[in-house]
Amino acid sequence: MTTIKGFQRVASAYDATEIRLAVAALEGAGYIAITPGLILNHMAPQRSFAFGPISILVPEADAETARALLRSIQTETMTVLEDAPFGPEEDEDEVDLPADCTLWRKLLDALGFGLAGVSHPRDRLSVDDPPPRMPEE
Repeated sequence: MTTIKGFQRVASAYDATEIRLAVAALEGAGYIAITPGLILNHMAPQRSFAFGPISILVPEADAETARALLRSIQTETMTVLEDAPFGPEEDEDEVDLPADCTLWRKLLDALGFGLAGVSHPRDRLSVDDPPPRMPEE
């Protein structure tokens, strides 16, 4: 795992597009996000599984809320903040997102594997759990 002083890994993925989308969401929400390894993936994408997943790092102070944002995007439970500069009408609290199609995606993946012998094993972003806290003495 990549460690940069003052930053903490919040998520990772093998797919560079998933990383770019997550970084765009984080930066749009005001977080600083860095992705060491993304350039290497661009230089040699055929070796992406050999290099391992691409990490998203944010400052340690923002790590917990950044994880919460990424999880809310994955679980489609995003809420609109009241002080947001744009958004739905005043009386709406939640944003309607498209329905989850995981079963459909799995069936398409199985069909692709059956026909071509190729499968995409991890096409989603993996949000890390926070590190365990050390007990204070």
